[in-house]
Amino acid sequence: MPDRMTPADPMTRRSFLAVATASTGVVGIGAAGWGLLGSSGPTADVRAQSDEFVVKLSDIPEGTVYRISLLGRPIIIRHRTEEEIALAEGVDLEDLSDKTTRDVFERVLGDANDHTRRSTPDGRFIALSAAEPYKGCIVIKGGDWEWIDACVSTHFDISGRARKYGFRGNLRIPVQELVGTDTLRLITNPNYLKKSELDNLLYR
Repeated sequence: MPDRMTPADPMTRRSFLAVATASTGVVGIGAAGWGLLGSSGPTADVRAQSDEFVVKLSDIPEGTVYRISLLGRPIIIRHRTEEEIALAEGVDLEDLSDKTTRDVFERVLGDANDHTRRSTPDGRFIALSAAEPYKGCIVIKGGDWEWIDACVSTHFDISGRARKYGFRGNLRIPVQELVGTDTLRLITNPNYLKKSELDNLLYR
């Protein structure tokens, strides 16, 4: 009968416990980061299980972030203050490492001017993909500007533009349509609409 108390057994148990503890820690850090991102806004994540999602903008208090998980893609909608809008509009494009705005399907929408990136004409609302463009790490509130990602420590401003260590590029913009003055319709699946219809949704 084999000896059940070989020297390898305790090591195996310790290894298993170490892996389990580390895995729990990683999950905890990710959850904490997503919580920090929207700590000043609604606490519950909305998980849409369809190809589009509608948000009532008047339900988002000024100065807060609304968090949405659309088919696994983290989206943030920020209700900006007048001071934040003025700060965003005052940025010189020459100071940006990435001077373009792209949507989540990597289509170039225009330059990185705040007017290109905002969701409403008055600039009060802006919708951004909360995933860092290449490695996909979720950005959290902090850094030298407004948000920071944990992968390469890129700092993003209130418009989601990379302002420090920004070689990874600006945060992407979800495909969206402003319906009336108070409803934002987000499209999560590029195959949901024809290309001509998608192009018409680009608010500029």
